[in-house]
Amino acid sequence: MFVTIFFVDWPNIEAAEKIDEQYKKQILELKPDWKYKDDDLNIIKTQCERMRTHMLYLIVVHFLCFLVTMYREILDAKTGTIGSIMRAVEVSLMMIYIAAIIQSLDNWTTWNSLYDNFQEIASALDIMNPMLESAFKIHKPDAFTDKNVFREWTGRCMHWFITETLVFTSYQSTMVILLIKSRFFNVGVENAH
Repeated sequence: MFVTIFFVDWPNIEAAEKIDEQYKKQILELKPDWKYKDDDLNIIKTQCERMRTHMLYLIVVHFLCFLVTMYREILDAKTGTIGSIMRAVEVSLMMIYIAAIIQSLDNWTTWNSLYDNFQEIASALDIMNPMLESAFKIHKPDAFTDKNVFREWTGRCMHWFITETLVFTSYQSTMVILLIKSRFFNVGVENAH
């Protein structure tokens, strides 16, 4: 996963800035006397940066998990102080990875389930403000209504978020299945006779 994430189309901040600028121009064409603060209407750029940060977060988590797993697989026989610390780090990283998966699901569900309902998306992302609300009444942002524009600034990160979630879910379900199998079925031959 750590290597593959580099081949995914990442969120495009430049495209997001252009989309925000186009949105401001569209509003001013429809209502020339409308006044706004620049920061209040940089919604796509802000969300693009948020998704990009999450992708970086996933890279860091995968890299750290890789290092800890390699240490455990190569030097697991040594159970000294460093081995105990690495086990604690491994458990901590698993919790951090679960948080990353939850954030991935949050990103994916927010944008896919609320697609085309721009006011609900803005409320769910907690970015709704009076300036933005009045802008939405004038014109719907293309980034919320056109899938091509949406993919232009998100890249393929939404696909990556769902892939991360599926891989994690299959990993966890395999662990549960193996645990159940070991509790209820005898595996191997008992040599006690």
